Amino acid sequence: MEAGTFLCDLDGTLFVHGTTDPLPGAMEFLRLVESAGYRIVFVTRRGDAEFADHPVYSRAATEAMLAAHGLGHHTIVYDVRSPRFLVDDSPIQAISRPSGQGFTPEWLDDFAEAIGSGDEEASDAAEGGE
Repeated sequence: MEAGTFLCDLDGTLFVHGTTDPLPGAMEFLRLVESAGYRIVFVTRRGDAEFADHPVYSRAATEAMLAAHGLGHHTIVYDVRSPRFLVDDSPIQAISRPSGQGFTPEWLDDFAEAIGSGDEEASDAAEGGE
């Protein structure tokens, strides 16, 4: 059973803008989310017609980048422009991070505790273990 859903932006949130390079701690963040049983949906401006042949922002390049990081099985919603709003009939949690900041180990520890991923398996996942 899924614990819920995380909607995550790609550029400036998880990856350095215009590259396929993850921000520091981004992959650990996603492993924590997965290990806690959450579904991940990537929401991105990438993939619209303007970026059809772009070497980084095209749909094909985005899917290849996510697959290279072991994230190809998640849902991607393309051409979602900012600002973004979510309207829901249940409580909404939001994590706003400055663009390009990455995720420090201390932040990841606090996050794991907040979502109830304090178990050993989640801790191992956050550190890149199995």
